Amino acid sequence: AFGGVRRLAGFACTVAGGSRMLVLDEPTNDVDPVRRALLWGSIAELARDGASVLLVTHNLAEAERVIGRFAIIDHGRIVREGTPAALRTLVSDHLRVEITAAGAITPHPALHADAANPGSYLLDHRDLAAASAWIQGLREAGTILDFRIGPPTLDDIYAASVRGEAAGSAA
Repeated sequence: AFGGVRRLAGFACTVAGGSRMLVLDEPTNDVDPVRRALLWGSIAELARDGASVLLVTHNLAEAERVIGRFAIIDHGRIVREGTPAALRTLVSDHLRVEITAAGAITPHPALHADAANPGSYLLDHRDLAAASAWIQGLREAGTILDFRIGPPTLDDIYAASVRGEAAGSAA
């Protein structure tokens, strides 16, 4: 509880100075969901108003909503940088599939497990029809509770970049 309060107080002190250049290191760690959303909104507003914001974070899903440029640093070196849209070309043949199962499932052969995120997979866009039919069958059988299919995330781009994967390769 106190860690989040310290983060919010630190952010307030940082922006109170009116600086046009802000360096924020993990600004939402330990912050509750309601205040986290307000904090991201404030960061986006600062950027819209012309401030340069250097954001260091591991929470790429949240940061993606407010960043204009993205740099991936591995072992102290920038290995990729650009806009999120431009960097998505690294994994453009993939879709992200997230499944919440009622129990254990054996994934469709076209799904490549994301070891860091149980229930999360990468799927080559050419296999979407087969995987969708498989997911629908599991859903009708009550084996899965929920699923989502969407574009690759910044986490996927990061993983492909630090592992040195070629553009378009599977997980």
